[in-house]
Amino acid sequence: MAGLDLQRVFDIAGTALNAQSVRMNTIASNLANVGSEASSEAEAFRAKRTVFEALLRKEQLHQGAPVVGGVKLAGITDDPAPVISRFDPKPQGR
Repeated sequence: MAGLDLQRVFDIAGTALNAQSVRMNTIASNLANVGSEASSEAEAFRAKRTVFEALLRKEQLHQGAPVVGGVKLAGITDDPAPVISRFDPKPQGR
């Protein structure tokens, strides 16, 4: 029985590590695009936010999160903060 409990601990820790990996990749994408320029608000880069869900019931399980007690990615959403508009013409020929 103790081996089974230890396996469950590793399964739960695995879901947490997977969730953190997704979170770090999302942050890296945000940092890589922080200086992006766009000609309109619709084209502007919006920072992404990860949303996680605790797996508390068997009905929540799926292929990527096989154990109750872990965590799964519920989604990646756009940051609702307003886009900052800035007029910054670059000098020609320099």
